[in-house]
Amino acid sequence: MKEYRSASHHNRAGGAMRKPIQIQAVQVDVPLPTQRGTAQDIQLFALCDDGTLWSRLVNQGDTGWERIESIPQGKNEPATDKPAQAGKRWETEDDQQLVALWHQERLTCAQIAEKVHRTPGAIISRLVHLDIFDDRDAVRDADKARQALLTTSKDQDA
Repeated sequence: MKEYRSASHHNRAGGAMRKPIQIQAVQVDVPLPTQRGTAQDIQLFALCDDGTLWSRLVNQGDTGWERIESIPQGKNEPATDKPAQAGKRWETEDDQQLVALWHQERLTCAQIAEKVHRTPGAIISRLVHLDIFDDRDAVRDADKARQALLTTSKDQDA
């Protein structure tokens, strides 16, 4: 990446110049080439308007910017699989099904969420939205009571 100009300018190869839209600086330890040990440096990361990510070390001379081909994912980050209906609009039929599952089948919020492919938080919010409960805490309290009843009945059956 060279000098940044407006997107209408072109580089020598005839393509549009990249514009950084976000820059992050991170302090890093860099191995010393002639000695054992490391030296501190600052690594810059630039996210450009075309979606590419670039990196360079500040104190390593004019090595220029290097493109990062892919962004590595953290090993500790769990994969988040959202339910199929997560974030989608609630239709009248969805509301009717939710009310039936809550009042007639007496399922917990987690059970309803699994059945209708939504998150438990969405079920709690929707029960408040439909004026079945005054607030989320009231839904959570009722849900905990329902869970306790299920646990008690399972213990008695065993």
